[in-house]
Amino acid sequence: MTTNIQTDRKNDTDKPVINVRDIIDRIGDDIEDEFILEIIAESLSGIEKNLCKLGQAVTAANAQSIGELAHAIKGTSGNIGIEPIHVLALQLETQAKAGKIDNAQMLYDQISKIFEQVKHYTSDSDWYTKAKG
Repeated sequence: MTTNIQTDRKNDTDKPVINVRDIIDRIGDDIEDEFILEIIAESLSGIEKNLCKLGQAVTAANAQSIGELAHAIKGTSGNIGIEPIHVLALQLETQAKAGKIDNAQMLYDQISKIFEQVKHYTSDSDWYTKAKG
């Protein structure tokens, strides 16, 4: 099963978008942009670290670790509005907690690919302005 990646159609690209409006709605619109950018940067760093550990857990076929790491990635990605990763991590978490890790490598690969796209997207100096709308 694949997930459609939300894209930034203003520039007609296929770059994934972090739902910045969702973050602002949750924490308040009186928060400085720099603080939101810091939250996003820390969250992306956390996702990256957990993805590394998740890759190791998938290789080791450790269902418990896969479930725990997928849960962490699901939460963080949901908190910063990366819906495609959130959805895939939920699938992986649910399957791993049921002891079914046959699709773990495929889901891990999809999550990793989307995460790389997110990193590329956020490397653009004006990504935040575009995403904020």
